[in-house]
Amino acid sequence: MAKEYARTVRIGEQIRRELAELIRREVKDPRVGMVTISSVDVSSDLSHAKVFYTVFGDEVAR
Repeated sequence: MAKEYARTVRIGEQIRRELAELIRREVKDPRVGMVTISSVDVSSDLSHAKVFYTVFGDEVAR
């Protein structure tokens, strides 16, 4: 498993907060209201980020 550095963790948390805020403020589609950004993994060279999210509701609501 890759070693996580404090900087990549901090940047991942900042990306997570910014994405959550963008979704909350900018996306007007009501279907997106039940999406939560759960975490962001950032590569050690900061070139890539993998965003993890969850969707609440039953299959019909998704």
